[in-house]
Amino acid sequence: MKAFPTTMVCLVVACLATSALPAAEAIAGDATTKHPVAAPTVVIQGGQLFDSATGTMKPVAAVIIQGDRIKAVVPEGESVVIPAGTKVLDAHGRFLIPGLIDAHVHLVHILRNLQITADEILPLFLANGVTTLRDVGDEIVAEKLLWKFAEAHPESAPRLFLCSMLIDGNPPYHQFISWPITDPARVPAFVDEMVGWGVQTFKIYVGIERPVGQAVIQEAHRRGKWVTAHLGKYSPQDAVAD
Repeated sequence: MKAFPTTMVCLVVACLATSALPAAEAIAGDATTKHPVAAPTVVIQGGQLFDSATGTMKPVAAVIIQGDRIKAVVPEGESVVIPAGTKVLDAHGRFLIPGLIDAHVHLVHILRNLQITADEILPLFLANGVTTLRDVGDEIVAEKLLWKFAEAHPESAPRLFLCSMLIDGNPPYHQFISWPITDPARVPAFVDEMVGWGVQTFKIYVGIERPVGQAVIQEAHRRGKWVTAHLGKYSPQDAVAD
């Protein structure tokens, strides 16, 4: 899936996500050696950077973002020379963390039930530092439309990973967002169709019997996709094994 500049490299400054910013250029290095850096999108000066590997906050001189990648994190004490015209965010007295991922959303039917639209809700995710969303089961046509909206408005919408409709027994528990499958032989065609819509996650749901669940897992994994589940007819041991 195409990465958005605002979501691939977004840092949260004082818990607020950055938005799309104009291109700039900077030179970073220590006090004696300057290493030129090709035109970055933004330079964030100062602040405490959260290191998730150690669980500590580390002061930094600057974070240099070039295009859709973090190009360099300049340690505290090293000099940063920023040419005129560069877009700069002052993070002194604030903290930086990677953009957060909400890995369990149902955008279509939640928005439908609440009677609100994507342009009303998606900017709120960014405002709270959530730069990526993973849908885990929705009506696929409407879900794809939301994805297209996010693609067209990266300055106000997180990146969105699509999910299949809920794969359930017959009758399904949630009819509006489900696809009933009771025959494992029907799974490959369903997986192919969902892949054609651009989904990354497949969701097996409460009424699925194990043979169908196993077929979904095998077919999805064969295509490099993820599988998640909300199970009712599986035993815990079988779910872990599959």
